[in-house]
Parts: sequence; C-alpha cells; structure tokens
Amino acid sequence: MNASGVYEQIELELERQLSSSSRGLELDVAARYMLFPGGKRLRPALALSVCADLGGDVQLVLPAAAAIEMLHVSTLIHDDLPDLDNDDFRRGRESCHKRFGSATAILTGDFLVGTCFRALVGSGIEPRVRVKMGEILAQAYCDICHGQFLDIGLCNQTNSGKVEECHSLKTAALFAASVAIGGLGANVEDDYLEKLTNWGRALGMAFQLIDDCIDRYGSPESRGRPSSSDARNSKINGANDIQAAESKLEQVGQSVRAALNELARSRDVGFTSSAALVEQVFLRTPFSISGKGN
Repeated sequence: MNASGVYEQIELELERQLSSSSRGLELDVAARYMLFPGGKRLRPALALSVCADLGGDVQLVLPAAAAIEMLHVSTLIHDDLPDLDNDDFRRGRESCHKRFGSATAILTGDFLVGTCFRALVGSGIEPRVRVKMGEILAQAYCDICHGQFLDIGLCNQTNSGKVEECHSLKTAALFAASVAIGGLGANVEDDYLEKLTNWGRALGMAFQLIDDCIDRYGSPESRGRPSSSDARNSKINGANDIQAAESKLEQVGQSVRAALNELARSRDVGFTSSAALVEQVFLRTPFSISGKGN
C-alpha cells in the first residue's frame, strides 16, 4: 500500500463521517479543529496496512479505520483537560479546552466517541465481523479509561509496574485493537488474531516509550507543546533514565520486528506495509537527545 494514498483515504473517510454527523454547531467546529489537520494517523493506517498485507478488502475496513482515529482523538481531548493532564497545547496549537472551553471540549470528546461507533455500525462489513470489531474497540476504550485513571495516580509514583500497567491500558490497547481490526478485515482465524493482537500491543508499548523520551527530552516542536507534560505533573515515565530508555528501545525494536517477521513466515505473507509503519514508529526515537541524530 502506498503510504500517501492510505493517508488520503483516511482523511476523506474522516471528512465523510464527520460531515454526516454535523449540525453546524460550535461542537462540530471543535471536532473538526481536533481532527484536521491530523497527526500521523498511525492507528488507522495500521489497521488498513495489516488488512492489506493479509489480503483483506481495505475499502470495507476504511470506516472502521476512521472510527479508530475518532476514538483516539476523543481520548486526546479528554486527556488534555485541566482535571487530567492540564495541557494547553496539542500538536503545536491550542488544545480543545483552551480554544473552546472545558464544557465544549468534554462534549466534543463524547461526540467523537458516538461518531466513531456510528461509523463502524454503518459500514458494509459482514455483521458478525462488525460486531466483533465493535466489541474490540469498545474494550479498548474501556482500557484507555482505566489507563487514564491510573495515570492520575502516577504523580510522584516510583512503582515501575504501575507505569507499565498504565501504558498497556492507556496506549497499547488501541494499537492492539487497530491491528486486530485489520486482521478481522482479512478474516484470519482466532489463534492468528490473538498473535496479531499481542504484536500490536507490543508495538504500542514501544510507541509509548518513544513518546516518553520525546516528552521528557525532546524539543517543543517534537512534543507539540512548550514543556514536558509529565515533568510538570511530577509523573514518572519510561524515560526518566535516558540511557536505560535507549537501551530498552533497542531491545524492544528488535523484538517487535522479529515478531512481525514470524507472523509473516507463519502466514507466508510479506507484511510490507505494516513493516513500513513499524519503521515510522521507530523513526520518532529522539536519538539526537544523546547526540546520535536521526
């Protein structure tokens, strides 16, 4: 799959889904402000790439991919709220509550959750598969909520196990769900779906570790905000020790790539598009922090 083509398809589908739910209110303006221009669209791209690599119908899965992104953006809106991370900036501009107020931000996040499941239910995917996708996405959202709740308690926390649990729920759950939805779109059997899901979760944990490095040591441009959110909120993250974080990232990178290669071998497929997304994830690694450059 062509990366720019995938991104364009996701944008068009998000536009279609958002327009079909719009009533011309400030709520719709806020939703559009948060969805466009988007970030990397990594999670929906992952669903589509896995589906394509396994021989599934990408066009059928496209509404589900858009649903994943809308759910993701809803969690970012809520994450930034004053009672949670209290971040005034997201992706280099004002966060939703800073631009539109907390009440509108809360409702915008809620609205995108509803629009997410509306997109999935209205897709042309076989009903049995659609129900399974909905179950997986709903569980991921529950996990994210639990992860965010745990995140509140990470202030001055020194228990690395709690941090891992938080990251597994708050970040890795949606990566796992994205990969699973891609696999379901290709009608893979249950045992292979479980292996795919576990791989997606591992990739999500790697993504979070990289994100921690960027938040703790990156530039304002790479963070998308002037200062470290975790440092400001006195939260421990996976990058408190930069040398340990870089060493762990190298190990995790090898493990994630090896696991994808094994998935490819066991199915006799290439996973070319998915492998390209893995490299996109690891290209975010801020090695320039320690003078390595990237």
